[in-house]
Amino acid sequence: MNYCETCNKRVPTRIGKHEEELPVKGEPVKIVAEVRICEVCGSICYDEELDSSSMAAAFDIYRQRHNIISPGEVRALLDKYGLSQRGLAALLGWGEITIHRYEGGSIADEAHNQVLRMLQDTGYMAGFFERYRDRLPPSKQRKLEARLKELVSADCKAENRLSARVRPSEHEIGPLTGYRRFSPDALQAMIMSFAQEEGVLKTKLNKLLWYADFTYFRDHRTSMSGATYIHLPFGPVPDDYEIYLAALIEDQALESVEVDFTPEMTGEKLVAKEAPDLGALPDSAEAVLRAVNEYFRSFGSKAMSDFSHQEAAYAETKPHKPIPYEYADKLNVKIDVA
Repeated sequence: MNYCETCNKRVPTRIGKHEEELPVKGEPVKIVAEVRICEVCGSICYDEELDSSSMAAAFDIYRQRHNIISPGEVRALLDKYGLSQRGLAALLGWGEITIHRYEGGSIADEAHNQVLRMLQDTGYMAGFFERYRDRLPPSKQRKLEARLKELVSADCKAENRLSARVRPSEHEIGPLTGYRRFSPDALQAMIMSFAQEEGVLKTKLNKLLWYADFTYFRDHRTSMSGATYIHLPFGPVPDDYEIYLAALIEDQALESVEVDFTPEMTGEKLVAKEAPDLGALPDSAEAVLRAVNEYFRSFGSKAMSDFSHQEAAYAETKPHKPIPYEYADKLNVKIDVA
């Protein structure tokens, strides 16, 4: 017997199927849910367990639609590397509650999702561990190092990937880094600079960073951040950009805000919550950042992406490959830096 609001009393019920549309992060998701039905009047009765199952099913559909890591995949990631929630959170520099939420069923935000997806690759995890191993206690370092060796030995393809990228984002100083050693602090300062005031759309941000670094290189023959930019479908993107973005969001220096473009389409805006640390940037960098931001102020994400596709740096390089800084001399735009 269950309570029926329509009948206003406890009544016999049965389990039936009902098509429902549930909102997930502002997006409607249709599911065929199991519901409890009143056998007296046919109304749907509240059932906490069934309602929770329906919402979980809607979350699963949303994750599949947007390629967001699932709770099962988070658990598999922990099992694969022999890490606890606390251990993975420490390695990533995140709060333990973040991993706990994602394993428990919460939907990962875009920045965190990208990092967790990349860590599913053994080679990528090996490179990430090499850079940030000091975040773990020595005993945990030894355990993870041994586990990674086991995984790499068991998979020749993973071994090839490991040798190809021991340290992500740390290419040899040269044409791929703009002849400057990569500085995460400088890249994060650039991100924070563009996210000041009203914020910046995430897809547009990647291109702003690229134009700023390449414009600086054009004028100074060295880059601003030392970042290596990769040819991706929507334009140039700093290698391992999501890691540094996620760190800023986790530290609450940067806020990710969902923006509705149309009833069916949403995007992500990044808004700085504090002033950038410009001390990490070389001389004259601040003026370049201002000039680039002003030049592209009226551009939306799509216009910015389309514009970058017309650059020789993009047209003459291969997908998923680095873009040499020498292409700075071929930029279509000549941004005047005051």
